[in-house]
Amino acid sequence: MDNTSDKDQASQEFQTLIEPEASLPEMQIDDLPEPLRQALGRAGWAGLMPVQAKSLPYLMQGQDLMVQSRTGSGKTGAFLLPIFHLLDMRQAHTQALILCPTRELARQVAAEA
Repeated sequence: MDNTSDKDQASQEFQTLIEPEASLPEMQIDDLPEPLRQALGRAGWAGLMPVQAKSLPYLMQGQDLMVQSRTGSGKTGAFLLPIFHLLDMRQAHTQALILCPTRELARQVAAEA
């Protein structure tokens, strides 16, 4: 999935961005752990969407975050990547539960995961 044109459009659509006083620097795809970079490469990701670059530093540290952004801006990926990072593939039990308010969103999350 080459998301560079979506990335350009999404960066132009930032209207309001509220960050903590001591905000973390944006994350790039090269800043992610190697297994995630490999998986993203296999999925065809060329880079992170703006919402992902801004939110991943907080999410990868396990911080709570509330994000509001337009459809297609990359929110689902932003929230799935830290979960994937924490999963232990050697464990054969449930390690994460993702709750979605609608069937449509649940299908989207399942498809992206």
